[in-house]
Amino acid sequence: MATTTGLFRRNGHFYVRVLLPLQHPLRLTGKSRIVKSLGTSSPNEAKVRALETRLKILKNLDTSVQWAALRPTIPILAPTTHSLREIFEKWRQSHPRSTDSINSCDRSLKLFENLVGNIAVEQVDRAMGAQFKTHLLQLDTTPKTARDRLIWVKSLLNYAHRDLELTSRNVWNGIDISFKTTKRRRPWSEEELNTLFSQPLFTEKKLPRNKKAGGWAAYWVPLIAVFSGARVSEICQLTADDIDTNTSHPTIKIRSRSEDQRLKTVNAERDIPIHPQLIELGFLKYVEQIKSAPAANNLWPDLPKRNERSGGYFSQWFGEYLKTLQLNGEVDFHSFRHTVRTQLVLKDVSEIAIDRLLGHSHTGSVGSRTYTHIDSQLPTVVCKISYQFNLNN
Repeated sequence: MATTTGLFRRNGHFYVRVLLPLQHPLRLTGKSRIVKSLGTSSPNEAKVRALETRLKILKNLDTSVQWAALRPTIPILAPTTHSLREIFEKWRQSHPRSTDSINSCDRSLKLFENLVGNIAVEQVDRAMGAQFKTHLLQLDTTPKTARDRLIWVKSLLNYAHRDLELTSRNVWNGIDISFKTTKRRRPWSEEELNTLFSQPLFTEKKLPRNKKAGGWAAYWVPLIAVFSGARVSEICQLTADDIDTNTSHPTIKIRSRSEDQRLKTVNAERDIPIHPQLIELGFLKYVEQIKSAPAANNLWPDLPKRNERSGGYFSQWFGEYLKTLQLNGEVDFHSFRHTVRTQLVLKDVSEIAIDRLLGHSHTGSVGSRTYTHIDSQLPTVVCKISYQFNLNN
C-alpha cells in the first residue's frame, strides 16, 4: 500500500489524494489538493481503485477545457514562492520545539544559505543537495555532525512537502552521509574507577580552577552519576528544591519544572533514591548550604551553561580531565550509566527496576500500579550499587 501514491486510510475507509500543480488556478481559491473516497475498506481493492481514480483526476487536470473555463473568472497570478527561511519560521512556530533543536536547525540552514543564498523551497533541486553534502564533508567536523546538518535541512524540505504541501516531493530523498561509529562505550572497570576516584579532587576535595568544571560540580556530579546512573544533563540542571529530604528515604527528583530543565524522554521523569555513600560523604549537608544561601536555588551556582545547556561545558571539561588521567579510551561520563546497569544485572535486579532507575522506557506492558511497586523497591536497588574504591580517604 505504501507504493500507491496518495492512498491513505481514515476511520477504516480508504481515500486517494492528488496535489494540485503549483500554477493550477484552483490554487488561487485556497485549494491545494483533491481528495476522493474510494468506497472500500479492503486494502487490495483500494490499491486498484486508487490507481484508477488518480488517473481520472490527473486527466481532468490536464484538460484545457476546464482550465480555460476558470481563466476568465480567476486572474492568473505569478506563482508564490517561499524561502527556506520562511519555512524554518513556520516549522519553528508550528509545534513546541526545544531550544537545542531550533538552534541546530538554524545553524544548519545558515550553512546552506551561505552556499546558495536565501533560496525559495520551490527552487531547491537535487544537485543542490549533492553540493551541500560535499560542502559539509569538507568542513572541519566529524561525518556524524555533517550528517546531522544535512538531515536538518532535509527535515525543512520534508515539512514544506508533507505539512505545507508546497512541493510535490522532497527532491533530497536518498541523499545521505554515512559514517562509522568509532567510539564504543562500555562500563568502567574497577581499575579505571580506582584511578579516577583516587585523585586529589575526590580524596582531598581539591576543586579544579577550570571554570567549565563548575566548582563543587566537579566533585559531586561524577559521584552522583556513579551511584545512580543519572545522565550528565539531568544532574547538572538540578536545583536545591529537586533534593527531597522530607521522605523516608531522601531522593533526587528528575523533573522539567522550569525553562532551564529539559528531559530526554517522558520516562526520564523519576525519583532517584540518594545512595547512602553520598549521604556519608556529605551531599545533604552541601544541599543545605546551597538552600541557606541568599536567593540561591541552582545546585551548582558556579557551573556555566553552553548553548543554554547546563551540562555542555561540564561534559567538555570531564572529557579533558579524563585525558590527563589517560582514561580517554572507551569510557566517558555516559559510561557511568553502563556501569550501574551492569552492576545491577549481575546482582539479579529485574530489568524493569533498572529501566525505572535509569529513566529508560520498558519494552513490556507496565501499568501505573506496577511502577508504584517498583518505585518502592528503588531504595533497596540503589543500595546494591557498590564499588571497591574507598572514597573516605
